[in-house]
Formats: sequence, C-alpha cells, structure tokens
Amino acid sequence: MLAAHGITVHSYDRTVLSGVDLSLRAGHRVGLVGPNGSGKSTLLRVLARHLQPDHGAVIAVPGVRVGWQDQQPPDENLSIATILEAASGDLGRATRALESAQQRLGSRGLDVTEQLAEALADLAAAQDAFDAAGGWDVLVRQDEVRTRLQVGPDGGIDLHRPLGSLSGGQQARVLLAALLLHNPDVLLLDEPTNHLDLDGRRWLAAYLRVFPGAVLVASHDREFLDRVASDIVELSDVTTGLEFYPGVGWTGYQTEKAQRAHRLDLQLEAQEKFRQRLADSISAAKQRSVGHEAANALNPGARRTARMVARKALTHERRLQRQLDSDRWAVAPPSRDDLELTQRTVEGGARVVRVRDLAVTAGERILYAVDVTFTTNDRIWVTGANGVGKSSLLRALRPHLPDSAYLDQLDVLFPPEITAFEALRDAVPAYAHETEATLTAYGLTAADWTRPASRLSVGQARRRVGG
Repeated sequence: MLAAHGITVHSYDRTVLSGVDLSLRAGHRVGLVGPNGSGKSTLLRVLARHLQPDHGAVIAVPGVRVGWQDQQPPDENLSIATILEAASGDLGRATRALESAQQRLGSRGLDVTEQLAEALADLAAAQDAFDAAGGWDVLVRQDEVRTRLQVGPDGGIDLHRPLGSLSGGQQARVLLAALLLHNPDVLLLDEPTNHLDLDGRRWLAAYLRVFPGAVLVASHDREFLDRVASDIVELSDVTTGLEFYPGVGWTGYQTEKAQRAHRLDLQLEAQEKFRQRLADSISAAKQRSVGHEAANALNPGARRTARMVARKALTHERRLQRQLDSDRWAVAPPSRDDLELTQRTVEGGARVVRVRDLAVTAGERILYAVDVTFTTNDRIWVTGANGVGKSSLLRALRPHLPDSAYLDQLDVLFPPEITAFEALRDAVPAYAHETEATLTAYGLTAADWTRPASRLSVGQARRRVGG
C-alpha cells in the first residue's frame, strides 16, 4: 500500500535518516521504536509526504489515502465541531444535506404538489449521497469512535469550544478522533497514547488490531505495542537506519534484540581470536624471514627461502585485510555514551508539604478544591480520566513548591532565534562545558547545540526541557 525506498534526510550537518527502506501492506501493524530524536517523526512526515527527503522516494498504490497524526496541533482557534466535520468528509456533508432535506419535507409550507415533489427529489438525492458515503454503517462506526474517545458532551467536551481551550489530554482525544473519522487506508500515528487514559489506550489498541489497512505507530508504550504490533522496526539515532524484527510485539522485540546482541558478541569474539592468530602468524613469519636472511647473508638459497617466507606473510596480510573489508566481517555497531544523572542531596532530609483548600482551576472554572499532604521523598502517581484536572492540579501546586520543576504535557515551543545551547543555559545556569556535556548526554550532537531550538524534533525538545 505504501513504501519508502532509500530515504535519506539531512538536517543542517546531521544525517537524520540514511537509506531507509520500509514497506507497509494491508493488515500490517508496525511498531516504530527508538530513542527520542532518532528520526521517528521525520520518517512519518516523509511517508505522509509532508516532508520531501533529500534522497529516495515514497510510493503509494493509486487511490490510497494516508492519514497522519502530527504531534503539533492545528489552529487552536478551530472549534471541535469544525475539526470533526472536516474529518468526516463526504459523509458529513451528505448527513447535513439529508437532515436539511428531511426538515424541508417536514415543514408545513409544502402545500403545493410541485413543491412536495421537489422536496422528495432532494430527499432522494441526499439519501443516495448518504448511502454512497457509507451510510449508517460508517455513521455507527464514527459514533463509536467519538464515544470511546469521549469526544463530545458525554466526555465533558462542548463541540462548540475552540481546540485551544481544552486540556492536553482532551486535545489529543479530539485530534485522534478526527484522524480515525477520516478513515484512511494507511494510519501513521506519532505517540498516539501520550495523553490517553488506560481505557482509551486499550480501546485504541483493540481498534487498530482489527483495522483493515496498514498502521505504522511510533510509540514508547510497551503494553500498547504488545497489544497492537505485528512487527517492530527500530530506528537508531546512531546508525540512522532501520533494524527489522518481524512477527513480534514489544516483548518479543526485546527478547530478539538481546539474542541478536549475544550472537553478535560471540561472532565478534571469534573474529577477534581469528584476527589475532593470523596477525601473530604474519608477524612471526616476517621476523623469521628477516632473521633467516640476516643469518645467511652469503647463502643465495637461504635468501630465496627468506623471500618466499616474506611473500607468504604478505599474502596472509592481504587476505586478512580482504576479510576485514568484507561485508561478512561483523562490526560492532556504534553507540553513544550512557546518560548518567546524579541527584542532589537535600540538606536536612525530607520536608513535609501540606496544602489545604487549594482551588484547582481551568481558566475561570473552579474544578475542585484539594487537601494534600506528602513529603519530598514521596513518589506519587496522579491518575484519572482525561479532562478531570490532573495537569491543572500540578500547575496549582507549583507556586506552593518553590524548589519544584514542572514538565508540561504539551510540546514546548521555543523562540525561533534561540539555540538549544542558549535555551538550556537560560533555564539552568551552568558553565559552557557543563551545558555541552548535558546536551551530549541527552543525545544532542554538537550540531544540535547551535541549531535554533525551534528546529529540534519534538523528542529532542522534550529532552532539553526535561533535562
């Protein structure tokens, strides 16, 4: 249905993707994994034809409709109803026309036979358009999508509200619903479970398992990938290429990856032993040749023998080099340094935090009041359905915790003129070398340091903020 051939993408002086090949067929559900900043979103944008690669091409079967879920939301001033209506396409227009024709037919002003016949003709045409767009079967499926994702009054979302007035979790549900209502043949999903609650994640997994088209989903959600993926492909930020793990979900991928690494370690060990034996043999032969010739300087026969030994050593040396250059000679994959974090020791031990009658608000609305007591050593999981006010609670607590750090669930946008290096130094005062070391530990290269922060991938930007 959709295939990428030899996709290469450069960003400034950094190669994001290099010679990537990927094919998606009907019923194919592929999990795309890899560290933040490795190019997952870039690959999805290329497949969706929202980004032109520097080399390579994307080929789709004629007529195939590709749906892409961007991590960046559309115009926040659009109403929910407008977004969902646009996603419904022909069925939405046909439904409105059918409702209008039914209302006209039911009006009391149609006393004349000619007007009645015209209204009936309009109703028949609207019914034909409705049936051609999928009719009741598609309408029922769309109602299920909206209901399951709690997009509508039952889920606490007024369809006339602008998108920007919703919480991050509510926005994610609306945009995901719009994508599914579009009913594409190929779904390209970028971290679709980021803002979904447990019920929403499990429903989406069940939906995708029976989706008749192709699915490529970039996700860090292990349970979700185990439920959905028929294959895993791993994108490395070091090799900039894909590693395929067919027929497995996340758990199977982890097992197979460990087995591959073990097999490679054994192969590398055996190769190194072979290389060392051959290198030692070549060195010994060279030493024998030199020693034999020096000891028999006046003996022509001995000198010929020494030269034969030297030629044999040279032949073995060339053989070794050919093997080192061969595609069959395994090479350890490049790797980056592990990230090591040290935690600051709090003087005086844990502190107790008590908050009473704290008003949790969303805009001008008061959601609830909270009483909470915890210590600075506690690890607390705040859970609940989307839109109930989890993020609002964290924002309300922050002014009462002067030493706290807050990572917003919405993607942070940086001023276009500031670099990643400057953005981090503005947020965390440090020496230049300390800032560079921190950025490197989070997987940002020297080229990323001077790149405008607004041009970082979503994963890279969140690592910069989280750091």
